[in-house]
Amino acid sequence: MDKPIYYQITREELSEMRELMNNISLVYLVLKLENPFCDRPIKINPIKIASDWNISTSSVYEAINTLRKKGLDIQTIQSPIEQGE
Repeated sequence: MDKPIYYQITREELSEMRELMNNISLVYLVLKLENPFCDRPIKINPIKIASDWNISTSSVYEAINTLRKKGLDIQTIQSPIEQGE
């Protein structure tokens, strides 16, 4: 059996590759940046991801739903603006 190969992508590399990938791939890799070892629950703020990576919020939610269907346990958190604070 082959040994797994690990490569930790950097935020800068992901930013450079952004034009080459769809939103689902981008959101997946952003999640890997935040939790590279998948050793804790994935909690993300979709609005922050949308803002940080210049994609629509609806595209982030669509990507999250697709990734959930593939078995990823993703929990979304609300920003203070969404919570009405």
